[in-house]
Amino acid sequence: MIWKCRLPRWILCISPNPSDEELAVQAQAYARILRLALEAENCTELLTWGFTDKHSWVPTFHKGKYDHALLFDKEYQPKPAVAAMAEVLGVVPNSNIT
Repeated sequence: MIWKCRLPRWILCISPNPSDEELAVQAQAYARILRLALEAENCTELLTWGFTDKHSWVPTFHKGKYDHALLFDKEYQPKPAVAAMAEVLGVVPNSNIT
């Protein structure tokens, strides 16, 4: 029997006021998880818990200790994780996202 691997509803929380370094570490982590999922023949799903920090439950649930968990910021702008994941996929992200 081959087990199926699913990675549903995951996020990578960082501080409420992240530095460029924290955003870079988050981007590396998102890219690594994507790479591992792609390499795993039995991984059938990779799904984040939303796409923008604007509507995230993270700051409320963690009482302001964590935030900025998703791929796009509160203004719907891509964070470094988008480019990192696009690189893993071998595509160039659209720089005209607004």
